[in-house]
Amino acid sequence: MMVDGVKAFGASVMKRGDTMAKMYFESIAKHYGVDIKVPIKKLPRWFLEKILYGTGDEEINFEYTSSVGTRKFTAPFEGVLPTLDRRHSETKSQGMRTFYEMYMTWSSFKKGNFIY
Repeated sequence: MMVDGVKAFGASVMKRGDTMAKMYFESIAKHYGVDIKVPIKKLPRWFLEKILYGTGDEEINFEYTSSVGTRKFTAPFEGVLPTLDRRHSETKSQGMRTFYEMYMTWSSFKKGNFIY
């Protein structure tokens, strides 16, 4: 089973409100100077690859504000697909494994551990 990039990215972006996912996407967009208020199809491919596969060693300045205060940190972004793959592999909960599998698919096409 492999992470499906379209399902994984779409689910993360579609969340409403102030979520950690929203904070990550906004911070990465700010870092690269990309407007994320456009349809996904209009986002640059290289930017989508950073979101899906991560920023490697490149660090991003993140800032998250909630009712308990503001948290700032700098770190590379793991990527949506590696995060889902890691969480699926590491969880001991069948319920969580089933949840992650909603964003995965069986496929004979393979690019690393992911399909795209």
